[in-house]
Amino acid sequence: MSYDVIRLAADKLTYREKLKLSQYLIQAAIKEEEDLNPTARNISAPKVEKSEPKSKAETPSPDFS
Repeated sequence: MSYDVIRLAADKLTYREKLKLSQYLIQAAIKEEEDLNPTARNISAPKVEKSEPKSKAETPSPDFS
């Protein structure tokens, strides 16, 4: 099946069907990539640094004048 045939068939889908299809295609692509390169996809969640709370002196107060 060629890309053009798939694209024409996708044009006939409803909005929700297109979303479901896109989700499936992404999952299938990720699985294929993991199967081809099992060590290359070692992605962890990004580290979020916790900032220390600012003291009251460092926090600017709003000027309501």
